[in-house]
Amino acid sequence: MANTEQGVINFEVHKHENNYESETSLQLHNRVFKKNCKIIYDAMMAGEVLTTLGVAVKYNMTDLPRRICDLEENGVVIEKDFVYDDEGNRTRFKKYWIKK
Repeated sequence: MANTEQGVINFEVHKHENNYESETSLQLHNRVFKKNCKIIYDAMMAGEVLTTLGVAVKYNMTDLPRRICDLEENGVVIEKDFVYDDEGNRTRFKKYWIKK
């Protein structure tokens, strides 16, 4: 739990998955997923703009969009937008940040 400008954040993750394999993984890794939510939250509160690739490389985490969703379900307001290339064309991935 974190006490921040956005209120008290509980780093809970979603409760159920839609298939047996994913549900088993969720139950086995619930503690890790909660820790990952806190790491992601702390990084964004420190001003980082995150992408899936950047989080995979820097924090050795996968599935950033699911952790973002978990944070949003716990009341964290997260900004997101597509990344654009040098010519202004939208790429196929998003960036995430917390607006202060």
